[in-house]
Amino acid sequence: FRFAAHSSSDGSVEKIDFEKAALAIGALPLADFDDPDINKDEAITGVLEDDSPYPEVRSAVANADDMSIPVSTFRAWSMVLLFPLSLSQHTGMLAQLLSFPMGRLWAAVVPNVTIFGVHLNPGPFTIKEHVLLTTMATVGGQSAYALIDFSLGSIVRRFLVIPPSMTGIGHLGSISRERFFVYVFSASCAWYFFLGYLFQALSWFTWVCWIAPAYVVVDQLFAYESGLGMSSIAFDWAQITYVVNPLATPRRSEANILAGFVFFLWILTPILFYTNAWYSKFLPIASRISYDNTGAPYNVTAILGTDGALNATAYEAYSPLFLSTTFAVSYGLSFASITATITHAFLFFRKQIWAQSRRSIDEQSDIHARLMARYRQVPGWWYLIISRSGASFLHF
Repeated sequence: FRFAAHSSSDGSVEKIDFEKAALAIGALPLADFDDPDINKDEAITGVLEDDSPYPEVRSAVANADDMSIPVSTFRAWSMVLLFPLSLSQHTGMLAQLLSFPMGRLWAAVVPNVTIFGVHLNPGPFTIKEHVLLTTMATVGGQSAYALIDFSLGSIVRRFLVIPPSMTGIGHLGSISRERFFVYVFSASCAWYFFLGYLFQALSWFTWVCWIAPAYVVVDQLFAYESGLGMSSIAFDWAQITYVVNPLATPRRSEANILAGFVFFLWILTPILFYTNAWYSKFLPIASRISYDNTGAPYNVTAILGTDGALNATAYEAYSPLFLSTTFAVSYGLSFASITATITHAFLFFRKQIWAQSRRSIDEQSDIHARLMARYRQVPGWWYLIISRSGASFLHF
């Protein structure tokens, strides 16, 4: 369905019958279940404008495309390969910020010459080059798991990317992105000078330890680096967003994370530690390393054979593996989260998942999917190779 105001032969603009448009919207497969992200009025507006039914998508992604804009240029690939320290080894957000001035600088100073048919400077730095740089830096600068996630998501893009209902937008408000960046960047620079130079203790303000610095139990419960951080008050944005970003995370998810953190780290962990479970009182309550039976860091090479596999005889002769309480709980939660995610999805979202799987096959593509369809698609076996390569890196 496509609705738009159009001009008649005498030049007058015919108005659209919004009641008929609403009926047409009702015929669209917007959802076979209650979609919390969809609004019928907003969906009508999106279809009338030949755009996404989701206002967050409309505000972030254009509904037009210029296929002549350069994308996979020598400049883009060179910036990733020549500047790995400034791009690939940082987060995607930082790479996105750094790559833009670097691309503008390249466009300004590099000669516009052609070598073996390759343009060293194809003109102004384009938004498509910027997106490509950010994608490569985000995926390539992280662990092998990022490669696997990227490849698997691309393989099933017919179900997870192309349908209009597959959205993942973090909405930041009604101000422009440029003005938001200027405000946040200026405030961050001014605040970090105070936080990182004048008063570094505010990054994690453990005020209880200041009151009783000589008590071991107080340090174990309230310290940030060596304890459970029960009294930590963070004024550092890097600490605040260490687990989740409060600007883009739904409140219900934040409440769930907070409840789980309090129960497992502030209630269960002290119980396990002070009851000496797993000989925990002989170790720090919070530590990221493993220990042997003398309290020294575990020497992994002492239990490995020449082929790199576990030598059971050497393991028995050396020492069992001991973990701090927080490390052991974190490991247990990591494994439990896999089963919990599958179980939760089945119990609460099985109908939605089934409806979405059927809907994604027949759902009419929005303008963005149709624009993407004009380009030649990457073969699926390419992503399979990337996934296999990422899995191979996990062995090292």
